[in-house]
Amino acid sequence: MAIKQANQVAAATAETVAADQAVTGEVIEATAEVLSVEGAQAAETAPAAESAPATESAPVVDRSEESSAVLEDVPEEEEQLAEQPPAVQNAAASTQGNTQQVAAPSATGSAVSVAEKRSALMTQIISQLAEEGFEGTELDYSSFLNITLNKQIETSEGTELPNSGFLVRLAGSRLKYCFRNNNPVEDEVEVAYSYIKDDHLNPESEVAQKIAKWAEEGLELADVKVYTEVLAVMLDDKLDGEQAGELNGRLVTIQVAPTSRGRWAGYLAQLKMNNVKDVSGVATLVRRGKKVESGKFPFYPWDFVNKGKLDLSDDAE
Repeated sequence: MAIKQANQVAAATAETVAADQAVTGEVIEATAEVLSVEGAQAAETAPAAESAPATESAPVVDRSEESSAVLEDVPEEEEQLAEQPPAVQNAAASTQGNTQQVAAPSATGSAVSVAEKRSALMTQIISQLAEEGFEGTELDYSSFLNITLNKQIETSEGTELPNSGFLVRLAGSRLKYCFRNNNPVEDEVEVAYSYIKDDHLNPESEVAQKIAKWAEEGLELADVKVYTEVLAVMLDDKLDGEQAGELNGRLVTIQVAPTSRGRWAGYLAQLKMNNVKDVSGVATLVRRGKKVESGKFPFYPWDFVNKGKLDLSDDAE
């Protein structure tokens, strides 16, 4: 896409991100209560709240000019993101009910407006590509590099990123629901993913069809865990050797598990309390946090650090 077109779309993206941020303040107050309930259900562990990461001021050059064109969206329809094991129904109501307030602000005028802007932005991008001869363009979950954290930070392409972190420019976030079955063997539990909270109630959805398959095997839906999926542009992958910089400029999705969602919300709240008007205007270091030993299942949480305001001067023509 031509630089001029990319800049036009980037401007639309920034407006969309700003609208998203306007909703952030409404949900921060509910975050602590929601996450405490969610943590008790998800991991029998309640990591102690940590102070917000320190803010540093060194400017970082934004290398995401070309990627800005598609910063803000993936289709909002149901998708199954991984072929892994699933879970049941009785916990779904309580889990979903408790988490609904956190990342899906009620259908207020502003929330609807943001969704409409995202849809319009994607339509514009696809239309521009079609005019340039790239017809049949469709975006789905596989369009972006997926990043997860277990013991090691890894990408969906098998690349191990340094646990000390990588730099990104944030573009937005949304909820993702993980439906799990009640297989008594933990390693054989199957899951189904969707961006739609009640997708299991739609008999035509892939989630409902998978739950029906579990029923044939004598299994049922056990619970629904809520993740936050963060969309960002990679600024510096911090890789070494020949791999250094190979992921820079790529759109990525960072999967934030229930046990790390409090840290994510806390980071956003810290930015706002430090009078950061545009969350996408700072460089964010995403790294593996200190291991949480309390509870039955120790784990590594995500950690987010503000590394200073981005130099956006290169975005100009």
